[in-house]
Amino acid sequence: METNNKKNFVMPAVIAVIIILIVGMGYLASRESAPAGSVQNATTTTSTVPVKVTTTVPVKPVVTSPLAGTQAKPLPATNISTAGKSSIEVLSPDGGDGFAIDTLNINASIPVVLEIANVKGISLYLIDALGKSVASVGISDATQNESTFVFRVNKQKTVNVIKTGDYKIKACDIKGTLCDTSEKSFRITSITTAAPGIVLNSPNGNETWKIGSKQTINFTASGNIQPEHKVIITLEPKAGPIVTVSATSSSYLWTIPKTICWGGDACGNLSPGYYKIKAALYDGEGKLITLDESDMNINIIN
Repeated sequence: METNNKKNFVMPAVIAVIIILIVGMGYLASRESAPAGSVQNATTTTSTVPVKVTTTVPVKPVVTSPLAGTQAKPLPATNISTAGKSSIEVLSPDGGDGFAIDTLNINASIPVVLEIANVKGISLYLIDALGKSVASVGISDATQNESTFVFRVNKQKTVNVIKTGDYKIKACDIKGTLCDTSEKSFRITSITTAAPGIVLNSPNGNETWKIGSKQTINFTASGNIQPEHKVIITLEPKAGPIVTVSATSSSYLWTIPKTICWGGDACGNLSPGYYKIKAALYDGEGKLITLDESDMNINIIN
């Protein structure tokens, strides 16, 4: 009887212990898994803490120009005169031309045709095949009203002998800031017989001529002059024709007219002022061989 009573006491006790252990383990488990602040009165109530989500919005980069807030300054103008843009263009010689000079360079001169605008004074250069300047001459009183110039290669007596070969003409303003060079080369040949040439002897500058008076124009054509060669004498600038004579002549007596034709039908009164006389030598086919003009201006008055 006593044994049964012991069994009846032990079994409930064991069951009670097991229940206590299970409850205790559950409590510990809930304490470990539940986040802080989520346990209320030993119950396993779980509270969800909201998570703040940060969205990154792409920002467009702002490019700051170094000129922002400033006004761009214009580049300084070059080769500009008060009358407009300056220009120089070499029209001839520009390939296909040949010039014969004597061995002593007595008649070493080349006619050069330029188109110039707003340029006061030019310098001409004879450029060899290597691009080197062989000879040069300055024409200080050249203006846009003139187009044909004589390049007296050895006027300064700085060249002993000009060799045969290919050359170009370079033309610049006096300051050398604006230049043009013929695109194609021309040939200079040397011959033993003196090449045809012309020298204007008078007027040569500083003379004063009155309209209506008679004045003598003297020139010398030398070298290999042929009967068909002609000399055309003009009043410059604007190439007002005076007379065409044979190259075998040496002078012309000119009565200074009140009116003159500057070309075509453009005729008008001859205005007092400063001029030059130009003598140009042409071959029998009308090709310009060489020319010469007054070194300085003459003054024509009423």
